[in-house]
Formats: sequence, C-alpha cells, structure tokens
Amino acid sequence: MYFDLGGVFLAAFYSKELARRYAKALFNLTLDENCMEAISSDLKDLGTMLTEIEDLNNIVLHPVLSISEQKSVMATILDKAGMHTLIKNFVALIIDNHRLFILQDAIREFFEMLFEYRKENKVLVVSAAELPSAQYTRLKETLEETLKSDVTIETEIDNTLIGGFKLFVNENYMVDCSVATRLDNLHNSMKGKI
Repeated sequence: MYFDLGGVFLAAFYSKELARRYAKALFNLTLDENCMEAISSDLKDLGTMLTEIEDLNNIVLHPVLSISEQKSVMATILDKAGMHTLIKNFVALIIDNHRLFILQDAIREFFEMLFEYRKENKVLVVSAAELPSAQYTRLKETLEETLKSDVTIETEIDNTLIGGFKLFVNENYMVDCSVATRLDNLHNSMKGKI
C-alpha cells in the first residue's frame, strides 16, 4: 500500500532518521572510546559554529564544492578548532556518503541520546532579558527538585516577551509567564466586553 504524504514531509522524515543513525553510531563509538566529555564539548562547539558562521552553514546545507573540496575545507576548520579525531572522522564519513546536509540534525540527535543516557532533562528558558545568576541557580534547583532529575538549562533572549519567561522541558511547552502573553490574554478577554 502506498500513501502520498508529500515529498517535503518524507524528505524531512528521511533526513531525521538518517541523522539519528549517524548520531547513534557516533554515540556508541564515543561510549566505547570513553571520551564522552570531549566529544560532547566539541559537538557543542561545532553546532555553535554552524549556527553562527553563515559561510560554514552554507557549505553544509548547500554544498557547491566537490566531495574532496568539502573534506578539505571541513578538515581545515575542524583542525583549527582543535576538534577530537572522532569528530573529524565522523564529518569525513558524512561527506564521503554525500550526507553533509544532515550534520546539524546529527548533532541534535547526539545530544538527545546524551540527555536520555544521562537521564537529564533539557530545559530552554526564553526570557525578555538575561537571567541574573541567583535567579538562574534558583530556577535550576527548583526544576531539578520538581522533575526529580538533573537539568541542563539553555537560555534564549526574546525582547518581544516584554518581561517574564517561557519554559520548555525537552522541547515541550511547559509554562508561559511572559508579560506579552498576559497582555494578549487581557486584550482578548476585553474584546468581547467592549
């Protein structure tokens, strides 16, 4: 039986599954080699580089270079960044298999496996301004007590919130305490009364 789910959906699903397989292979090799801290640190740095350096992101997502040129460019970048040999070999393998476009997804999948392995919860705090360190610490302690597990907190600034914050646990929506949402709710409730 065949269902036409649309090319975009199938391509995204295929890409995610492919990224998961590569990430799992790297994750298992990292466990075997007992170098999880080094690899996770380097992958975090590589993920940041892919996000912040537009030219590097363009090479990954829209490669116009040949396979040998991609390998050369990426090897140079990874060498200069002091990346672990496993990371270099992983990226070279992805390039050899014409799969460089999954690199960001593979990094994301690796960290999902790491959080699950460590039984950690990943929390994203989106706030209108940077959290003071005391508030950050208190929030981390409260979340660990509530979730009964270790918590890794990532922060993001969104000026449109005006004040307050939004919390996402393991990429699922949890709490919205932003001033912008409160104002929207007030506006919506007043619409019918005026």
